[in-house]
Amino acid sequence: MGPTPPGTRSGNALRLMLEGGPPPESSRTLGFLSGRTDGDTVILEYLPGPGLINPLGTVQGGFVAAILDDAFSVAILSRLGADHAAPTIEMKVSYFKPVRPGLLRCIGRVLQQGRSVAFVESELRDADGVLLAKASATTAIRKRESGAA
Repeated sequence: MGPTPPGTRSGNALRLMLEGGPPPESSRTLGFLSGRTDGDTVILEYLPGPGLINPLGTVQGGFVAAILDDAFSVAILSRLGADHAAPTIEMKVSYFKPVRPGLLRCIGRVLQQGRSVAFVESELRDADGVLLAKASATTAIRKRESGAA
């Protein structure tokens, strides 16, 4: 699986993750393996590589936040048309336990969606189902500009 072709809209690439298509390069960097939906919930699986591990042997917190962002972004984008984007306006992350290397499962969902704003959340769990981190966020909902990536 090669890099996302230039000009591919990131929102479309995030949506395609659920259909087995190539994820955006950022998701590949995070170790994205697979994605699926379960009702209104998006479930993404990751296997972070050594480049995401800090000197303490855990996944660096910024990468954990990026994985959480991936999941709630896919959740809201899966509800919108391909001509819409949902950039994150604000995000709060709570870290409960160190995120150790290994299989991770990130669950994203939309809590409430309006015409211009959505409230979303995601949680990161290890292979045993232990809650490691959680995020809540607000995303803007807007129509993509012509030619915007």
